[in-house]
Amino acid sequence: GMAEAYLALATALRGPQSGEFSLALVRLSLQLRPRYGPALLVGADALSDEGQYAAALALLERGDAADPFAPVLALRRAGLLDRLDKLPEAEAELRRLAAQFPNAFQPLARLGDLYRGRQNWAPAIAAYDAAIARIGAPVVTHWPLFYARGIALERATRWPEAEADFQRALGLRPEQPLVL
Repeated sequence: GMAEAYLALATALRGPQSGEFSLALVRLSLQLRPRYGPALLVGADALSDEGQYAAALALLERGDAADPFAPVLALRRAGLLDRLDKLPEAEAELRRLAAQFPNAFQPLARLGDLYRGRQNWAPAIAAYDAAIARIGAPVVTHWPLFYARGIALERATRWPEAEADFQRALGLRPEQPLVL
């Protein structure tokens, strides 16, 4: 209970003026529960906000594979690996997650983001295609998938397909300024 209380206070106080104090509370929480997934996430986010990506990654490595937060920790690890320019490790983490959770679109969408960020359009499109194939009937919250794939398709000079994705994103979220 104390670990959760420290974490709740750390989360409430987290901000630009109290980053060190918030991180100290996360550390107290982790002293009581060393592999506490939510505390690892908050701590890693705080470290990442300060540009300490390697330290954030090291903190996430302490996670327990049996923790319900393990998939979220793995997604964050992949993001940090990408920030540290460790593309093969980030790809492997995302592919492992995609295989482990065959109904989840997030690992493949993040893989698409990773490739798109490096202007590697063909693999980005393939990753977004696979992510979209997993969602079934799209809902409002899926508009970013179509928007991101639309960007990759446009950059790959596949304009008719890009336009269709932009239209699909607009249909899902008509007032989204990025799509407009």
